[in-house]
Amino acid sequence: MIYSSAAKRVAGVSVLFPLGIRGLTGTAILALAALAVGIACGGDSGPLTEFPPNPGYLRAASAESGNLVIFNAETFEVYRTVDLPHASVAYSHRLERDDSGRIWIGYGQYFNRTFPFRPKSEVLVFSARGELDHALDTDCEPSEGGIAFANGYAFIGCDDAGSKVVVIDANTMEIVKTIEDIRSERRADRSMSWHNLVGVEEVDGIVLLLGIGQAPRDYDRVTNSRSGVAVVAMLDPQTLEISGYNTGLAPGSRILDAIEVDGMAWLLNSWSHIPERPPRTDVYVMDPRTLEVVDSFNLSHPYPLWGRVGDDGYLYIAHGTNHSAGDSDRQAGVTRIDPVTREETHWRIDPQYSRRGIIGFDVYKGRSCMALPVSEAHGLWCINEDGAIELVLKQEHPVGVLLGGLKEQ
Repeated sequence: MIYSSAAKRVAGVSVLFPLGIRGLTGTAILALAALAVGIACGGDSGPLTEFPPNPGYLRAASAESGNLVIFNAETFEVYRTVDLPHASVAYSHRLERDDSGRIWIGYGQYFNRTFPFRPKSEVLVFSARGELDHALDTDCEPSEGGIAFANGYAFIGCDDAGSKVVVIDANTMEIVKTIEDIRSERRADRSMSWHNLVGVEEVDGIVLLLGIGQAPRDYDRVTNSRSGVAVVAMLDPQTLEISGYNTGLAPGSRILDAIEVDGMAWLLNSWSHIPERPPRTDVYVMDPRTLEVVDSFNLSHPYPLWGRVGDDGYLYIAHGTNHSAGDSDRQAGVTRIDPVTREETHWRIDPQYSRRGIIGFDVYKGRSCMALPVSEAHGLWCINEDGAIELVLKQEHPVGVLLGGLKEQ
């Protein structure tokens, strides 16, 4: 068969179409497209080695392609690379692991640059070894608001008009409930207090929905782009109902991550540095059952963005703006903090590595690692004991990382 010289891109894979494709029937074309998509989602490079006892996972995503790299979290030796559909990049952590070690990835496609021509949005569930177990159509447009697990359910955030949460039975993989329009809470001045969903987190058995709200109408803005308000909603994993909101945080706040510390939620305010809302607040301590802010404090450095609890009992917090913000004064780095004494150690990251933002973050055995798009050296970078940063795994367009995952049962 003769093929055209121009290859079509199918979910990141080059596919050659016959010169005589115009003579194919519509059914044949659809079948060919389905075959190409199957190749795109099922192809991989491995396994190349034995499955590691402490696997790590690095997700990559771009407008042309995507993949999931499974590797040894001790040695960074690659076990397998699995192709993913091309996808946009949202605020959430971009891949999550459930209690059985399965990897959940929500993705959306805002663009129309690759075949097939209709953008898709799904949640893909992989085994710990990288086998695709489920491709869930959650009716999210897109499925990029984050994923959390509680009470046997997966709570999938949809960052679409009105924002909603899809509840999945983690055993049957069936949709149990769709919670529509979680932004319906409004202030007394009738301004919208919830704009869109940016994160879903489980804290002490409670599911917290992290959102971006609008400033009150009478608020005297300093900058239009950063005058929003972080808002939090509580979703009861027993009743599957939203049982409360906190819309009282100050304008000029944005929270993309929450860390559980002794049953409390430490909310990281990634906009803590901006000049329009003194005094500065880096961390809000919230009771997840009442949504009451019971404490707040500052770190030695602003911009707290992502947080993880290490196996050594310390909290590790990555500083810096998210990848889409362009603050020229940011000082990216990582803080290790004792949750009891709040004593800190800080490692500064040279701007040449963090100029485009820390996109993914995790900690393994006291070592912080970040997904960084560093000019020609994209990939997973880790901080050594001496504070130096090292490229441990090359990967184009890295967007999320999980380290030291559970071994498959």
